[in-house]
Amino acid sequence: MNLLFLFPSLLSATAAGAPLRAARQESSAGSYQVRIARIGPEAGIRIDGELGERAWEKAALLGPLTQVDPVEGAKPTRRTQVRLAYDRERFYLAIECFDEPSSVHDRLMARDANLDPDDRVEWWIDTFHDRRFAYWFQIGAGGSKGDALIALNGRSFNKDWDAIWYGKAKRTPRGWQAEVAIPFSSLAFAEGGGVWGFNLRRLRKANDEEDRWANPRVAYFFFRLAEGGEIHGLKGLRQGLGLDITPFLKFAGRNLREDRRARIGTAEAGGDLRFRISPSMSAVLTWNTDFAETEVDARRLNLTRFPLFFPEKRDFFLEDAGLFEFGAPDLRRNLLPFFSRRIGRDASGRAIPLYGGLKVTGRSGPWNLGFLGTLNKEHGGFPSRGQGVLRLSRNLGRESSAGVIVTEGRPEAPGRARTVGADLSLNDSRAFGRDRSLRFDAWFLASSGKGEEGGQAFGLGSEFRTRDWVHRASMRVVDDDFDPALGFVRREGIVRWRWQSRYAWRSEGAFLRRLTFRLAPTLTTDLGHDRDSWSVPLRWLGLEFDSGDTIEIESHRIFERLPEDFEIRDGVVVPEGDYSMTRHFLTLELSDRRALSGEIRLEAGRIYDGSISQVSVAPLWIPNPRIKLGGLYEETRVRLNHGDFTDRVASFSFDFQGSPDLVLRNLLQYDTESRELGLQSRLRWILEPGKELFLVLLAGWRRPEGRRVLQPLDTEVVMKFFMTFRF
Repeated sequence: MNLLFLFPSLLSATAAGAPLRAARQESSAGSYQVRIARIGPEAGIRIDGELGERAWEKAALLGPLTQVDPVEGAKPTRRTQVRLAYDRERFYLAIECFDEPSSVHDRLMARDANLDPDDRVEWWIDTFHDRRFAYWFQIGAGGSKGDALIALNGRSFNKDWDAIWYGKAKRTPRGWQAEVAIPFSSLAFAEGGGVWGFNLRRLRKANDEEDRWANPRVAYFFFRLAEGGEIHGLKGLRQGLGLDITPFLKFAGRNLREDRRARIGTAEAGGDLRFRISPSMSAVLTWNTDFAETEVDARRLNLTRFPLFFPEKRDFFLEDAGLFEFGAPDLRRNLLPFFSRRIGRDASGRAIPLYGGLKVTGRSGPWNLGFLGTLNKEHGGFPSRGQGVLRLSRNLGRESSAGVIVTEGRPEAPGRARTVGADLSLNDSRAFGRDRSLRFDAWFLASSGKGEEGGQAFGLGSEFRTRDWVHRASMRVVDDDFDPALGFVRREGIVRWRWQSRYAWRSEGAFLRRLTFRLAPTLTTDLGHDRDSWSVPLRWLGLEFDSGDTIEIESHRIFERLPEDFEIRDGVVVPEGDYSMTRHFLTLELSDRRALSGEIRLEAGRIYDGSISQVSVAPLWIPNPRIKLGGLYEETRVRLNHGDFTDRVASFSFDFQGSPDLVLRNLLQYDTESRELGLQSRLRWILEPGKELFLVLLAGWRRPEGRRVLQPLDTEVVMKFFMTFRF
């Protein structure tokens, strides 16, 4: 087994002419250091996008950026100037992106927008300089702000997290510029400040160029925290009392489906109390917890025997979520000992009301702590009950870690359940020399949720990465009785082996930018090692053009054994037996530099004892900074020996961006499996950071079997206002 994991690493190292013994470790920061300037309270920096304050003349100038893509190591085609400063309460950035005004893409303003179509600057701050966790921020040329939590040395990226910070951007005759202030009370850090990890990059949309400050190399992706630079000189930082009180008021009205004349109106109050126990440890108490403003999930069709994974979107569970991450990256959508969506939802996805909860997260020296406990109200005949998770990990050396996790509770059914586990992650970003990183993961879990003695799961994984190659290998074993009641498991009773090799050839020409190939065979057996399924996905052509357009052609050879009849759709049964299938995929993605972009995906081939064809079209039109229109139409036709069916999913989104602080989002979705049409209209008004108003409309209609008319379902209107008082 060890040879399996080491072979791809040794293969790439040998092919590149590298010695097989590890090279001497170099400093990750190297010359990428900046001593930040402290400014006094009289500096009076006003966050308005103007950079005329005299304080900026005293600010530290970040070293020059270097091009990573399309030409590694080259001088940027356009200059970027970044200045850094701080006072005792805030961290400041002044960003100037020089460019021709006509080349600036500034079409998006909404908070947390996907800024791929726009010019933007991103940076992360590793406030503990432990190379494992960091805060990520971005600001676009149109004024959109975004933030996220980075965990596991960049392998986990939680963009649904929101912090209180300030930023303004504006066009200028010389390009665009931005001004940013991040309160220290929005960050956790070690006592006194000290040295922070830091990196920054500019993404210029006109030519899809990436310019980076620290370690500007293709082999190290931007979120590799071990390869950032350092900020020195931080001292005397003030977080205040570390007390945030965020109450909310919610008013809701509902029309019931059973009786259209019945109207229910409610008024509720609740909120969060956040107390910073120390500069690096905080506790959050939530009461009468409510998630009315959370965005709805996208509709998806399932043609497999196994459940789909939907990510968490609720703010309370997302804050410091990286401290609860467990195991290797390939577990994210397959097996999780703790999955926060299990709390506050029943098996069908309906909300379970919560009395409240307590979360304690933070760091002490090399130790990282995450604790979460909640208490739900009575529902569905089940009494009120509590559930929780404890995650403890310790940093080992420069990039590695080991930890344990314990979960307790079964929110969806009677009885008790517990899951315990341990994991180990060994990382070396300079294995076999520069530009060659190596990672090894091992984990073990045991649950008491199913069967007399419960069940177990364990796994191993490795990754070796160079400038052009990525090799990954993994295996996991999951018992039949493994049941993480507060987690997620896609399949039980299996042994799964997977290998992935990916190659990217990069060109500096003016037509073709990148050529990629990928092979990722997977073998799954039952616990007796009898073959269950295997697949061999082969991307035999991936083209990225200098225009930003891409073409990918893949073929998948698949085997699946059905141990029993499988009802793939109502009335359509696939008999038990062995099935060999081949499918082909063509994906065309139009560059989002243009006002009209999108993706077209085609699939054709065999499925079980019949055929499948699928077409998916997802256009995106951004005609101006106020309007964003998107859509999706997906049609899947399946022809089997025992029946045929056609599934369709359609959605339409319309976003109106009045300003970076006022955005109306509308999402309309329909699928033929549920025959339900759903609408969410969501107005978000940020009066100022920490003070927000939401207006949400939820409506639905259902088409009865055999009829074309739509019958209305429940309709709900919600107004929610919350405000943070910071002391």
